[in-house]
Amino acid sequence: MDEVFVAYGALGAMAAVSIYAGAHASLMPARFASGDDDNDDDGDDTVFTFDDAKWYPVFGSATLFGMYLLLKYASRDIVNKILTALFVGTGGLAVFEVGELTIRAATRVKLDNGPYILSLDKLRRRQRSSRTRISASGEPERLIRAQFGLVHVALAIATIAVVAGYAVTKHWILSNLFGVSLSISAIKLLRLDSFATGVMLLSGLFAYDVFWVFGTDVMVTVAKGLDVPIKVIFPKNFTAVLEQGIFNEPKDIGFTMLGLGDIVIPGVFVALCLAFDQAKVSRTTNVSAKSKLEKGRRRTVRRKAPDGKKVPILAAPYFLACFFMYVVGLATTVYVMHTYQTAQVSVQFFLLLLPQMLILQQPALLYLSPACIASPLVVALFQRDWKGLWEFKNIKTKD
Repeated sequence: MDEVFVAYGALGAMAAVSIYAGAHASLMPARFASGDDDNDDDGDDTVFTFDDAKWYPVFGSATLFGMYLLLKYASRDIVNKILTALFVGTGGLAVFEVGELTIRAATRVKLDNGPYILSLDKLRRRQRSSRTRISASGEPERLIRAQFGLVHVALAIATIAVVAGYAVTKHWILSNLFGVSLSISAIKLLRLDSFATGVMLLSGLFAYDVFWVFGTDVMVTVAKGLDVPIKVIFPKNFTAVLEQGIFNEPKDIGFTMLGLGDIVIPGVFVALCLAFDQAKVSRTTNVSAKSKLEKGRRRTVRRKAPDGKKVPILAAPYFLACFFMYVVGLATTVYVMHTYQTAQVSVQFFLLLLPQMLILQQPALLYLSPACIASPLVVALFQRDWKGLWEFKNIKTKD
């Protein structure tokens, strides 16, 4: 088999794992509602509203063009060093978080608490009659309180080792670890509040990609100028890498690349589909439980989605459809790029809420956006749930 298809498969696997893990990590108890919009969002995630989605391509364009001017008129080395430090720091936090999520999933052990507490308090002070004498008064103000165990210490040490290793070597495996961790954390963090918001976001970025890729040379210039860990990569000839030594720097070997934006942006939409499946399962089981109680059946009804954490895979048609169409859209991108020998350079400037810059001469969102948008709409038509799809609000409700 051609070595380059191994590389394409590896990129697809990293993207699929990131989206699957991030979508399931984003599930939270009672994060859905079918009523009013005036619920408080006091969780750790960041809500993406329709207005945010509407303006996102505009802010993205401004950021992209600003980066283009920086690379053109400022020192590229300085820009790359600043961005590398920024992404390595953020990537380290993401690696720690994903490591914790992985341990929880593998061991079923809750890591929220531990025998150790790290606390930082600030004394409340008042000034006496003398300007030079200060005394403490009242209860101290709690600034930081972290409860942790030995697992957290081990994870912190491993994370520091990964950050230091990348800072010294910039090895492609460590770069991929940053990329996958950032993708999972971003999908977990960012939350679309409705399907209207998701459709607006993907549609706007579809037009954004087409304009900046085919209409100007801005994206290509930024792609060639940036050298930061904001993508997943894989060598085109993995056999040659093994022969040279996998921990050595590859020589005379090209890489295939996939920007984080091609993972995160569709990924938050896939996560929205999973949240909708979760809401439908919970609503169905609650109605079933109520019906059985009304009939006088005194027995415990086991919820299919306990605590909002899990959804049976066969009870998630919207998630399955959107996830499958993402894979199809990504495969279509690879097919078009490979078949027609389109020069592909995929670089993504992505950091939490910073506007994205997708650098791709054959833009992946050209295929991913329509594929992801169409999948839940088709499922809703077959399930006769068109109204429920558009009325769904992916928000937290007060217990």
